[in-house]
Amino acid sequence: MRENEAGEHGDDENPLKEIRVKDKASLEAIVEAMKKKERFIIVTDDPEFRPLGYDKHSAEIWIGAAGGGLLMTIGAGALVMAFMDPEPTTKLGLLVGGGIAMTLAGGGVILALLITRSQYISVMRRNPETGQYEWILEPR
Repeated sequence: MRENEAGEHGDDENPLKEIRVKDKASLEAIVEAMKKKERFIIVTDDPEFRPLGYDKHSAEIWIGAAGGGLLMTIGAGALVMAFMDPEPTTKLGLLVGGGIAMTLAGGGVILALLITRSQYISVMRRNPETGQYEWILEPR
């Protein structure tokens, strides 16, 4: 595998898309590549990040990049408040419905990522020129 003029890795016929984990758009690009079962590279400065890992640190990176951390937390809080309220009222339905909607809206990209990433394997390497870590992901 080598880098071509466009900064993409791979051979001339099948260049690998390079995606940096930094925001929701980058996560959407990763999910789209996974849905299409494409090979691609995730680039990061973080040596502890594991794109296919189930550790807390990697989860925080994914959630932070999705920008859904706050929205998911508020949604989960609304769900907890709904079930702690001792009186069944119309507010219960609003809290449950709103909490579910906020949780899913904040975590939609994360859910898609969790579902599709189990179909991938990865190999990590450190680029000595940039000092960054490159995860090559490919479908099983």
